[in-house]
Amino acid sequence: MSAAVVITYNPDREIVGRLMAIRRECGKVYVIDNGSEPASLKALRQAAKKARVQLVELGENTGIAHAQNVGLERAFTAGAEGVLLFDHDSVPTAGYAQAMRSAYTGLRARLGSPVILGGRVFDVNKREFARHPVYTRFGFSRRTVGPGKILGPALMVIASGSYVSREIYERVGGMREDFFIDYVDWEFCLRAKEQGGFQTYITGDAVLEHARGVRTGRRVFRFVVYPPGYSVFRYGFIFRNRARMLREYCFKNRAFVFFEFASLARDVLLLFAEPRPWRLLVIAGRAWFRGLFWRAAKPVVK
Repeated sequence: MSAAVVITYNPDREIVGRLMAIRRECGKVYVIDNGSEPASLKALRQAAKKARVQLVELGENTGIAHAQNVGLERAFTAGAEGVLLFDHDSVPTAGYAQAMRSAYTGLRARLGSPVILGGRVFDVNKREFARHPVYTRFGFSRRTVGPGKILGPALMVIASGSYVSREIYERVGGMREDFFIDYVDWEFCLRAKEQGGFQTYITGDAVLEHARGVRTGRRVFRFVVYPPGYSVFRYGFIFRNRARMLREYCFKNRAFVFFEFASLARDVLLLFAEPRPWRLLVIAGRAWFRGLFWRAAKPVVK
């Protein structure tokens, strides 16, 4: 039996349609709300009732990692053997859950080990399918995956649309709560590989429509880039957690280090396309410094 966990935070009015689409895919759906504002929460309660899903109100923004852990724990305690994670702005296409179950079962039998599995992500802003980072002999490459194909081993998959099995959860724990939001999925995939040898794959038969921020193409220097429009708060976590991850995996995962330095150059370029770029650059630099020298408490991975 599999279940779905949806994390919400001030979702828009389309949330009822998304919840109904997820409910059609999974028999049991847990919606974990991370402290939405009263007006959004009122609409969410109505949407949850209409979609016939279970709503859990945390009352404050505890971070996506903690909210995911709450949902994972509820689902596994109720007997689920696996959980599909979703953000509130993601929509699985028809047959998503069945395609994920089929791909997971096949990989589990072929490899003799559980895996982390992601779907083929369609970026609704850029109107194209994502290229996923996969391991190569000398580092990594970014590749698309088509219908009927399995791509991997991959460095990671985004949390939304991914399948987390009970086996991996019980072996490596849940999401790392001191990361709060960004790099939570990255850290989970790399920790699963390091601690249990669990690989990550993507199936081309399960398509997830997903929006990464509010992206509109803008020209910076000679490049057309798509800045996500993240808040200052969000950018702070991106650069802090990125530095923290590089510290932890610098000598453990060559592909990850290569990918992250390429991503760092891209994200600095994206900052120039955002409003008040110099302010964001200063904030990113400070966050990066904190990440490099951060001595956090022991991470919570419930």
